[in-house]
Amino acid sequence: MKARFGPATQLHDTWRQHTLAGTKIPPLSNPIIASFIEPVFGLPQAQRNEDHLHGHVGEWLWHLLTKDNSAVRVQLDPKGDVTDAGADGFSIYETSTGDLRFRLWESKKNTGTASLSTSLNKAYEQLAVSGQRYVGKIVGTYGQASSDTSDEVMALVTSLPAAWLQGDELVGAGVTISTHKPLPTMPFKKMAVKLPLLSKPGQLRGLATSIDSYIEIANLVRRYAWTAL
Repeated sequence: MKARFGPATQLHDTWRQHTLAGTKIPPLSNPIIASFIEPVFGLPQAQRNEDHLHGHVGEWLWHLLTKDNSAVRVQLDPKGDVTDAGADGFSIYETSTGDLRFRLWESKKNTGTASLSTSLNKAYEQLAVSGQRYVGKIVGTYGQASSDTSDEVMALVTSLPAAWLQGDELVGAGVTISTHKPLPTMPFKKMAVKLPLLSKPGQLRGLATSIDSYIEIANLVRRYAWTAL
């Protein structure tokens, strides 16, 4: 929630104080704070999209499970609305030799009737079809989104569009899937076939998270977001 409110820290503090106390936000402030919560979560008395909720929680699972890796230099918080056009996430990280690399991530949730392989194939297709556009958007807005604008990071960032087109070793792709279903032994076995340009060692990564109570956890997160409304 702190990430959703961004620099509006006073609004976040108001939401948090009332949430922890179990009290309602005063009427004058309620619609203001609700405007930060409505994307993804919806509002208590309005129609809401469960797919967006489950997908958003999946993006945060990926972020929280990977952001503290000592190699990671840049990894932004997930965006506040899963319907925003663009990449689900990216990382700039250091290799064991200290070289900087970029990885574009696509996130999928699987909580419906579709098979895991169907969800994964959609992720591969998005990276293959839209990856260049995603990279372009990341590069175009990087200075506004990230505080790490060191010379070495910016040198990597400006080289990304051409590197992605060529499948250069500077870039890679990752797919993360979150579900409540059992996982197959090798969930990402088709990834290399679907993304043939990224064939160099270390260019492809997959993260699969299976939690029996995944849907219940997503509902719990939303219930916390709504407590004070």
